[in-house]
Amino acid sequence: MKCTNAGHNAVCFAKKDGNFEFLKQRHGTFLAGFDFTQYKETEIQFESGDCLFLYTDGLPEAHNAFAELYGEKRLLDKLNSIEPRGGEKFLRKITDDVKAFSIGTDPFDDLTMMVIKVN
Repeated sequence: MKCTNAGHNAVCFAKKDGNFEFLKQRHGTFLAGFDFTQYKETEIQFESGDCLFLYTDGLPEAHNAFAELYGEKRLLDKLNSIEPRGGEKFLRKITDDVKAFSIGTDPFDDLTMMVIKVN
């Protein structure tokens, strides 16, 4: 897969038998921010069982009653604790964890996620 990052959070990627990690790619300017912006392309080679997780900034920036952020470390820990990977139940477990973390607070941003698992 060829992709670019137009100012979004780092994508999480896990090999079949590995842990999720943030892909090391340069964050470009937000999409359509300026005329003639050029974006650097990244290529990801998928194999059966690999998993890609994409999300908006509302996930790591969700906060609790103590103004603590959900954060990237908590996100990775949660992603790596869920089996099996992929599908609606996988996403539901992440959503439930964020809701439990931020109980008693109102969301201030959207929470959008997508998971792609290669079969």
